[in-house]
Amino acid sequence: QEPVQCRVVAEHPGVPDVPSRLQEHPVVDCAVAACRELQCRVQELEPPRALRFSLGGHLALGWVAMAQQPKVVVQSSARVLYDVGRYWNSEGGTQLQVQTEVERLEPPNPLPLILGGTVGGLVLLGLVVLVLYKVGFFKRRYKDLMEGNETPTAPLGDPQG
Repeated sequence: QEPVQCRVVAEHPGVPDVPSRLQEHPVVDCAVAACRELQCRVQELEPPRALRFSLGGHLALGWVAMAQQPKVVVQSSARVLYDVGRYWNSEGGTQLQVQTEVERLEPPNPLPLILGGTVGGLVLLGLVVLVLYKVGFFKRRYKDLMEGNETPTAPLGDPQG
């Protein structure tokens, strides 16, 4: 079995001003972006052997941000041509088109959350201090003890012999 040989039959350069073109029609295909057209020739295909093609590439999305579009559709397509006198197609279709939706997401700004949490924490701390002050938590009884107006009492749970 020899491997399938593929060759580039056409290269499409794309358009020079991709962002303005995407504002009109947000679909990235060979009419907009640079792409290649491949042709793969298979010499013999014996049943029940099937062929699977896997195509890959790199997609630079720097121009998606410049296009001011929230979503852009990337379109890929494939077409199978074969000798109809020798082979038959049980699946029915000879063309395939895949559309991938690319969405630009903005990272959230953490500054309002940090400032809101800090201010809220300080307000809560101030309320706790105010409540403790109102119930007399911060009153010092040392001055009254020195003047003899108050008798010292042992704290609860402290056994004195």
